[in-house]
Amino acid sequence: MVAGVERYFQIARCFRDEDLRGDRQPEFTQLDLEMSFVHRDDVLALVEGLFTALVPAVAPHKRLLASPWPKFSHAEVLARFGVDKPDLRLAWSSTT
Repeated sequence: MVAGVERYFQIARCFRDEDLRGDRQPEFTQLDLEMSFVHRDDVLALVEGLFTALVPAVAPHKRLLASPWPKFSHAEVLARFGVDKPDLRLAWSSTT
């Protein structure tokens, strides 16, 4: 890793260089994680902690899930919500 640092992240402004679509913005902000010798749970814990602290600091009007975040398997999400990208903000998503 860079200068012996095992983990770091950067926030980068990006421009989409592909055909534009109605559901995609041409510019977006990307969180880039660089981590060595980690497991899936290490990445999940880092992202959860980062966003749990970041969202209230940057956008206090936004509501964020309480920590720890719920974790679902792909099969469970499809069975419960019928789609692989459930929106947990919607009332119908959490009642099944």
